[in-house]
Amino acid sequence: MVDMYIKLETTRLEYFRKEQSNFRREVYQGIVDTVSSAECRGDRIGQRILLPSSFIGGPRDMKKHYMDAMALVQHFGRPDLFITMTCNPDWIEIQQELHPRQTPQDRPDLVTRVFRAKLQDLKEQIFKKEIFGIVVAHVFVVEFQKRGLPHIHLLLILKEGHKIKSGGVKAIKYLYKYIYKGHDRCAVYVQSDDGENVIDEIQTFQDARWVSPPEALWRIYEFNLTEMQSAVINLQLHLPEKHSANPREGERYYEQLLLNPVRGPLSFNDLLTVNGKQCQTFKEAAKERGLLESDNSISECMREAVVFKMPFALRSLFATILVHCNPTDIRKLWDTYYEDMSEDFSRLYEYGKSIDIYDIPQLDHNFLEVGSSECREINEEISVQIPPEDIDAQSQLNPEQHHAFTKIMQIINAGTTAIFFVDGPGGTGKTYLYRALLANVRSRGMIGLATATSGVAASILPGGRTAHSRFEIPLQTSESTMTKHVKMLQQQNVTERAILASRNDHVDKINNKLISQFPGESKIFNNFDSAEDDTNNYYQEEYLNTLTPNGLPPHRLELKENAPIMLLRNLDPSSGLCNGTRMICRGFSQNVLHAEISTGHSATKHVFLPRIQLSPPENEGYPFKFIRKQFPIRLCFAMTINKAQGQTIHNVGLYLPQHVFSHGQLYVALSRGISMSTTKVLVLTEQPKCQKGTYTKNIVYKEVWKTQVNLYKHNGFFNTHTLQCVRVIFKIFLSLLLSALLTLYSIIMFKY
Repeated sequence: MVDMYIKLETTRLEYFRKEQSNFRREVYQGIVDTVSSAECRGDRIGQRILLPSSFIGGPRDMKKHYMDAMALVQHFGRPDLFITMTCNPDWIEIQQELHPRQTPQDRPDLVTRVFRAKLQDLKEQIFKKEIFGIVVAHVFVVEFQKRGLPHIHLLLILKEGHKIKSGGVKAIKYLYKYIYKGHDRCAVYVQSDDGENVIDEIQTFQDARWVSPPEALWRIYEFNLTEMQSAVINLQLHLPEKHSANPREGERYYEQLLLNPVRGPLSFNDLLTVNGKQCQTFKEAAKERGLLESDNSISECMREAVVFKMPFALRSLFATILVHCNPTDIRKLWDTYYEDMSEDFSRLYEYGKSIDIYDIPQLDHNFLEVGSSECREINEEISVQIPPEDIDAQSQLNPEQHHAFTKIMQIINAGTTAIFFVDGPGGTGKTYLYRALLANVRSRGMIGLATATSGVAASILPGGRTAHSRFEIPLQTSESTMTKHVKMLQQQNVTERAILASRNDHVDKINNKLISQFPGESKIFNNFDSAEDDTNNYYQEEYLNTLTPNGLPPHRLELKENAPIMLLRNLDPSSGLCNGTRMICRGFSQNVLHAEISTGHSATKHVFLPRIQLSPPENEGYPFKFIRKQFPIRLCFAMTINKAQGQTIHNVGLYLPQHVFSHGQLYVALSRGISMSTTKVLVLTEQPKCQKGTYTKNIVYKEVWKTQVNLYKHNGFFNTHTLQCVRVIFKIFLSLLLSALLTLYSIIMFKY
């Protein structure tokens, strides 16, 4: 059987060898193309016998299937399940058909047919009976072990709503390369200096080919070796006047970049035309559209910022570039833009004045000296300005605030240590108490470190900084651990409105919808993605662009002037540029963004933001170090419910296409507003048919309440009577919340 199949395969291969003149040969240009094709001798360049992708199981066929599978990943997302099924020779269906003294190795035809029947049954269970949920895409490959037994590798992508929580395949490209690695061959290499030096793909495929009886019969029976759903249609890419081009050829790569953003081009001239300008090359057109990173992007960032004529912000931008952008020639950058950064000082000298004649403190040259008696952090804290209204707040505290204020100040005055936990519903004045405490401490010459878990919460406290910034805590961003507080910003009343949703994808959907309706002309900023140390280009940029890790800006960032944005990194916390800071986009160029801080201690301050290199935290699970160069911002018309904790918002829109999924999430959302009339709720989940009104689920973990009660009892705060009161209050709270959902928060269409 093996000999018979080898004769059939050899006949097909000989046909391909004789039809070489009819194949579209690839053009191999340069040393890189030749070496990448496994050739290292110059006299062999251009001589090649091709094994086309139409030969099933050949290297080009497997590579084609791999590229098609990656197209499915780009469209449907990463696979959810990786399943392997191996033939078992002890299966009863095989054993009961064997004759006396026969073994499964004696009946490869039986093994092959039984395994295919098992495979068909597995497909019916998965795709028709949907035992894992609805499958939107899948691929599988049949392979054969050294001892001859067949097995399959199956990758499944499930429909949204059927995906396994906390699941998913991480090493995506590795798995797809693994299942499409090709069939078994022995590792044998023989080289001769005699004869013609030709790269023979057919001979390479045949040499030391390993074929077992089950594989021979599988191919003779014409059973499928691979399967892929949904179908992928290949569109050939070529340059003008050419039928084919090498994938590593520069212009073809740039042409491919242009085909993604340019929809429906009718000719090559359409691709070369950008804003009415006719470019000479595809590379030039890609650069004009912002698809290619400039070789001198840092200098161009400074040059574009000079146009705005704000020297102070320009100096801050220069410092940001030094810290986050890794410039190569710092001195040249300084010399080029020194006059622009010092323009405000130079203007005094133009009028015959010197800064020394004004009542301005002299620069302390010892401020930054190593070994100075006071470090920079201490100087920054001492220089924090105390708002007069915070000093006056001490006399305007309500009884509960005054009690906490007095208790805490007694500990401070006594010079002892203590930990206080201030708890209360949203809008009860916790921040007002914090500001009064900070003002009292700082007015007496002491240092008060205002630290919060998010940038927004820190920005509403004078001198506030995030815990990650102040204590250099490693930032691991995820929906369950990251608590960044943001509000919806609009051109008017930017601090008084917010749309809340339970999930990031819902927030992105709202932001994309609103930016399309926001007035003004939009500009698209595409990022530049790369995988560190990927010398073999395993992770192509098209694939990297589809990744959306937490805490990183999107690949396609659409901006308009006066649109609300949120900072995603701690650039300069002492100046108000910390993770979660809300800003308004005031202008932009290709390499620099002009923004105005809208809330907090640094409100109305104008800043410049460059593109910087960003990487996701290690817990994202990528098998490589992912680097994205983009403006470190996101749109913030809307935000997640978790990010809204601690905020009092005058106008709240709650968007619930799905139920909330964590403890207290619904309460946090509904308690952000100040009244029923300014809180709107849109519930899109399926409603119970037996009851009237509008319903949504509220998630409450009773264990959390029990833990808090036990903690209070342990510290002596509770007696039996108090515990009974807590239980009653807890029941009343649940009753009131349910009543509010049934009677007050009926579905109200929130018009955004």
